[in-house]
Amino acid sequence: MHSDRLPSRSRLIIALALWFAIWFLMQWYAVQQISGDNWMAFTDAGISLGFILVGISILFILQRYTGAYLNRPPVRAAFMVAIIAEIIYFQKLILTPYYASTAFPFMVDDTWLIRIIVAFSQVTFFSVVLWLMNYIKRQTEKAKLQQEADNLFRQAELTRLRQQLQPHFLFNSLNSINSLVMTDPQKARQMVLNLSDFLRGTLKEDESKTVPLREEMEVLKLYLEIEKVRFGHRLEVQFDVEDDALKMLIPPLLIQPVLENAIKFGLYNMLDQVLISVRAVKEKGMLKIEVTNPCSAETEKLKKGSGFGLNMIQRRLHLLYHRTDLVKAQRNGDLFSTTLLIPQV
Repeated sequence: MHSDRLPSRSRLIIALALWFAIWFLMQWYAVQQISGDNWMAFTDAGISLGFILVGISILFILQRYTGAYLNRPPVRAAFMVAIIAEIIYFQKLILTPYYASTAFPFMVDDTWLIRIIVAFSQVTFFSVVLWLMNYIKRQTEKAKLQQEADNLFRQAELTRLRQQLQPHFLFNSLNSINSLVMTDPQKARQMVLNLSDFLRGTLKEDESKTVPLREEMEVLKLYLEIEKVRFGHRLEVQFDVEDDALKMLIPPLLIQPVLENAIKFGLYNMLDQVLISVRAVKEKGMLKIEVTNPCSAETEKLKKGSGFGLNMIQRRLHLLYHRTDLVKAQRNGDLFSTTLLIPQV
């Protein structure tokens, strides 16, 4: 039984109160019809149900502290019989002195079978309700612990995905810096500063939170400054971002690996300038980001065996939004485009 299908504890308490009221009125009416005394009927029903509550409380306490022992059918049945006998015995013991001069003692003797049935029905119902309330509490606590465990697992996997994506870019950047140290120290120094700013921004981001696209664009600019040192005039990136899209939220560092993928394959075997476009719009309540780069037939063959980055992005979006349709990659002629859809939740 799933916890989301269980009735709430408040509804069970209301059901318990209604059941109590119904049985109280039924017992009051039955005794009133037999004795003709309203006060006697009221007292009879009140004390009877009061002892039922006491008996059920004892049963519940014993069950809580004896554990599985009381859950054995023979033991539980024995306790229920004892409680029912206690209810009828003490009811007669307490009420008889007050109504000794009336027909009450005879009425109790004449209605003992009905009283057993009433007591059994009450005890059974209250037992079921109390068991359900305890079961709901356990299920709620279990669901809470499971959710916490799922969140921890999700955070761990998101962190692992980021750690898998970053080293490739970092190694390339360090190799570029190494080659610039002798030929152009000033550029090497600037690249180290840009890399430092970029890494500082990536380390402080929380995977479970989202940032405005405007913030993400600043990180992309730092990344592109680093890549432009590597590729020089060959790399040109054009941004077409709507104002409404800049305010929308996106998981941090989501576009960078897509852009890195586009640069890697867009500049493959290319000596001339290569244009990569990044477009962001608001579409159907979601943030739509499309990264387009040139793609030759030879590059397409390489792409089929090099989908690591896109697979990691798809996995990350699935962990965050529980959807598998948020990443789309396709080739159209000599252009390859990657589309990301970011729900705004």
